[in-house]
Amino acid sequence: MNELLPTEEAAPVITFYSYKGGVGRSMAVLNVATLLASRGFRVLIIDFDLEAPGLSHLVERSAKKSKPIEKIPPPNGVIDLLLDARQRQENSDLFRMDAAALAAKYTFRYPIPSDLHPAEDACLTIMPAGRLGEGYATRLDELNLPHLYDKPPDAPAESMSQGQKFILAFKAILTRSGAYDYIIVDSRTGHSDEAGICTRDLADHRMVLSGLNTQNISGTAGFLKGLRKIFEKANIPFITPDIILSPVPSSEEELISRRLNAAAREFKHALGTKPELDLFIPYHPRLALTEEAYVPSLPTSALRQAYLRIETRLLHSINHRQKQFMERFTKLIESAKGDKALKLLQHLLKLQGTPGVPASRIFDRIFPYFLPAEKIYPLAESLDILTLIAKNLSSDYGLLEITKKFHLANEVQAAAFSKILLELPSLSSEFLGDYANFLTYTRKDHDAAEDFFIRSLEINPRSAQYLGDYAIFLSQVRKNHSTADDFFKRALEIDPTNSFVLGAFANFLTQIRKDHNAADALYKRSLEINPKDTFDLSNYGHFLVVRERLTEGISYLRLAWENRDDDNDIIDAALAYCLWLSTCLNGAEELNWERVFKHYIVKGFIRNPWNFDDMLLVAKEKLDPQDFDYSQALAVAFLDDTKVADLERFPRWQNLRPLYPDFVESDGSEGGLF
Repeated sequence: MNELLPTEEAAPVITFYSYKGGVGRSMAVLNVATLLASRGFRVLIIDFDLEAPGLSHLVERSAKKSKPIEKIPPPNGVIDLLLDARQRQENSDLFRMDAAALAAKYTFRYPIPSDLHPAEDACLTIMPAGRLGEGYATRLDELNLPHLYDKPPDAPAESMSQGQKFILAFKAILTRSGAYDYIIVDSRTGHSDEAGICTRDLADHRMVLSGLNTQNISGTAGFLKGLRKIFEKANIPFITPDIILSPVPSSEEELISRRLNAAAREFKHALGTKPELDLFIPYHPRLALTEEAYVPSLPTSALRQAYLRIETRLLHSINHRQKQFMERFTKLIESAKGDKALKLLQHLLKLQGTPGVPASRIFDRIFPYFLPAEKIYPLAESLDILTLIAKNLSSDYGLLEITKKFHLANEVQAAAFSKILLELPSLSSEFLGDYANFLTYTRKDHDAAEDFFIRSLEINPRSAQYLGDYAIFLSQVRKNHSTADDFFKRALEIDPTNSFVLGAFANFLTQIRKDHNAADALYKRSLEINPKDTFDLSNYGHFLVVRERLTEGISYLRLAWENRDDDNDIIDAALAYCLWLSTCLNGAEELNWERVFKHYIVKGFIRNPWNFDDMLLVAKEKLDPQDFDYSQALAVAFLDDTKVADLERFPRWQNLRPLYPDFVESDGSEGGLF
């Protein structure tokens, strides 16, 4: 047998029942099943209306149309399968065949109308009542349904009859085979034995159709009352069936209203609770004149909307809803059942096209379930789950965070995931550019980073932000300064007021080109546009200190500290170092900056490329050798965490007490929070 379905449950069985014929029950079965199948689900219809099989005729006609005819004979069906089980018992097909063999012998693949634009894996099969024509009635008599559930006179009252065992085995084998996602049963009318089997032993949920005339309402109410009593007597919870009113004419509003009120009263009395009577199938002449699947492609069609509402209610009634699926997904992930979680997501993806299962941001909302408490579960299926999520996001919201965490959980799978992301057409230039920066500075995967920079700029070649990011990458990582220069200029041609690019280009001009006058002008332009940008304030302050404009440089560094971002430790640590060293160079050392710097060194932070070389050249000229040696060691420890231990050779460092950054004012005095 195949494994269970994505929900880790047997495939649900939904029985469509009506007290009388002529209300469109079989057509509702066929059309709702066709809708489900068109979304990519594997749907099985069982024609259990053995006395008057309707859907089975579709199979007969389809088989005759097949070419070559002799290779696709009409299949066996329910009667043949159960009769074989009754006669041969444990040696019968029911108990010895796997799902594939049973399907080949007892079901027929039914074509889905092209108007529905079915998914590639769409699959609708029908298990007919049996081989129609000569011999059908004889086999039905031989099955002897009225006595199928009979028990020997001496059998205990609580024992199960042989026939009931066959029916329950029939259900279990089909539902737990893994071959179907949904099984829909077309039941016999009235109070027949087939109707009892279909609504009592086979069904997980029931859709009951009724006309609005007196005979239909009374008969349906009697059936519902009897069914409820059966469940209550067996002490089994009774789930209220969904009621579908059909066919409902488009005129005679006053009469329809009176009949609705009458139906509501009788059904409430029968069920013991007020039923929802909001599902209608409108009268349509096509339904009276054809037995083919007919779901109009026109979205505004009243008939199409009716079947869609029935499909939605069916899914809601069996808890195949977004909320319930996410709860199941969470439990599967927490139980390390990644294979089941993956299949559930695949199931949910197909449900996205169903009314009542909104497609927007379903997969975005999966993130909190997959990443609780800032971690990712190390499942073997994580790569497949993340790929499925990424391919079906309504936006790339949250994808960068989940990808970062995935790198920490499984670097090998994360590298494979990066290649998949690179090929996805739905990702934005912003995501690709941000991910490129993550790969550059955090993962140090420069080849992959460059691929993402290029892809980002292919999507949006006029993004000044990512042109600037790529220019920095080319200069700092690839050392391709000429091309970097071109990208900086391209970025400023597109957006001459982009303060980020202005500041980054200024850094490039002073560090690489040594064009200090041009750099000075760019820094000033950047700060005119964004006077509180910590990064540019700190870089310009550093620039001025190196130019030995110490007082001016220190003032900009202090402004940077006033506007610092509490979440950016590397900039704050660099600022603390620059403020300490520049005040040393200015002859008025402010030791609190040194203590703040130690706070960050002890705390730790992710190192990114930084350059103190020019400032250290000035320090070498102004400080005595011992102080210069110490200042250089601090810079090395900032850039490389493996060199932090080397600072212990300095007694000054050993005796230095760290100081929390919020306790230091921009002038270097203690204050801050208190």
